[in-house]
Amino acid sequence: MKEYTEQNGQEHRIEQHTVIGKTLERSGVYVVGSLSLLLGIGLVYYSARYTDICATDTGIPQTHVDSIFWNAVALLASAVVFGLLGKWFRGMQTEAHRLRLEKILLLLVLIYSTAVGGIWVAISHVEPYADARSVCVVAECVLAGDFPMQPPTYMGYCPHQYGIVFVLHCLFALFGSGNYAAFQYLNVVFLPLLIFAGYRIVKLICEHSGAAVFYLLLAPAFLPLYFFLPYVYGDFLSAACSMIVMWQVLSLCKNGKYSAILWGTLAAVLGCLVRKNTLIVVIAAVLVLLLNSLSQARWRLLFMAFVLPLSIWGAEKGVVFFYEHLSGEQISPGIPMECYVMMGLEDTEEGPGWFNGSNYKAYIAHNYDYEATKTYGREQIRARAQVLWQNKPYAVDFFRRKTMTQWNMPDCYSIHETDFFDREVAELAFPVQWIYRGEGRARLENYMNRYQFVLYVWFVPSVLGFLSDKRKRIDNGILFVAIVGGFMFSLLWEAMGRYMFTYVVCMIPMAAVGMWRCQEYLVRRKGYITKKSSPHDK
Repeated sequence: MKEYTEQNGQEHRIEQHTVIGKTLERSGVYVVGSLSLLLGIGLVYYSARYTDICATDTGIPQTHVDSIFWNAVALLASAVVFGLLGKWFRGMQTEAHRLRLEKILLLLVLIYSTAVGGIWVAISHVEPYADARSVCVVAECVLAGDFPMQPPTYMGYCPHQYGIVFVLHCLFALFGSGNYAAFQYLNVVFLPLLIFAGYRIVKLICEHSGAAVFYLLLAPAFLPLYFFLPYVYGDFLSAACSMIVMWQVLSLCKNGKYSAILWGTLAAVLGCLVRKNTLIVVIAAVLVLLLNSLSQARWRLLFMAFVLPLSIWGAEKGVVFFYEHLSGEQISPGIPMECYVMMGLEDTEEGPGWFNGSNYKAYIAHNYDYEATKTYGREQIRARAQVLWQNKPYAVDFFRRKTMTQWNMPDCYSIHETDFFDREVAELAFPVQWIYRGEGRARLENYMNRYQFVLYVWFVPSVLGFLSDKRKRIDNGILFVAIVGGFMFSLLWEAMGRYMFTYVVCMIPMAAVGMWRCQEYLVRRKGYITKKSSPHDK
């Protein structure tokens, strides 16, 4: 009798935890969905009216009035093309035929994207510049036994870059010191993984093959995926690893595969090593895991929620210990993070919140004293916050401009960041000259501008579908959690167009789902298929 009572008590406690968890999960869905909807509507409005292009000589973002007419034409064209494709796809004889086409298209897209990416890296001859050049030089130095760890060296200012230095250090040890092409081709290897991860996310959220086919057509058409491949910095690898993390978390939530813990953790560690901003996606993943573990009483989800941050913390500490052990010196604390927020709130000619070097100047002015610089940064943040609070119309305009120069830049700053070559322009292949020194840049920016508007528009119905889903599963909105987190971060941190690359990539799977849900809704309304026979989300 005692044993039975204890068992019932345990089941009762689990049931209570589940009820509380489901309530929290539903609340999370409403909060994340509402914020995503507001963000999506705002992006649609501003991308329809304006576009932001960086000046070719200075790199300073400039806002231009956009053509509402041509944006409307692009949206109508996408609706017609994908509408006809969806109608043809539904008209196939069996689900087996649709699945076969989906698999063939997946294979072709992966082969195509890898081939195009590899060829582009081979012919572009992009060399590292600015921060990318600095981390390559540091990796070469440590490989040679020289350890520039204290200010005024680059790593003395930016010790958070030791992760990517470690990755480059390993690549240079394997393929030759200074052989940054190894990093570029590593990006190429991760390109099909990024696309495949997005494909699997769509399949886990929406079971019908049509949404997956739409994604496989949208993803390779996003040109910054290719422009960022020769960029010797963490942006592309971070985006790829972020997609893999979210795929694995979603797979664990849906299917309970233990292998997802291993692959998701490895991707999270690599992503955070090459770019610290990957932590935003990891935090989103942890939040989803925690809510799901409570609502479903599945403790393996809770296990992964603890493994992810612990593994990242352990990897970072391991890298620090590795370089301190090799050099026999303690790594400098570097510029305090408060100074990056301080810079992100400044309004200068470089752009609203864009990099202007004030973080470096503050550190130098305080004689590399971390605590003194940290105190100064906090004082500047408080002073700036007071100005913004007292002048609310200006504050709204400042954050509007800052958001536009990041989220409304069609190429995600990729062309400007890769406009440096290891040979004379006349020696470059024609496509490279056409894009970087000819009329191709304007044409491609125009195409990417229309693509971005269409992407934002189809993102909105995916949010509406997420909010209207009766089951209110937060894991179906894991990409929304990451996008909202990235937006919140972008309001305060130092601004840069390429910082939004990961979150725009996250929008592509959701735009495909949104496009398919729109078609499903219209088809049901016209009575071509019944609601009962229509595919359901998992």
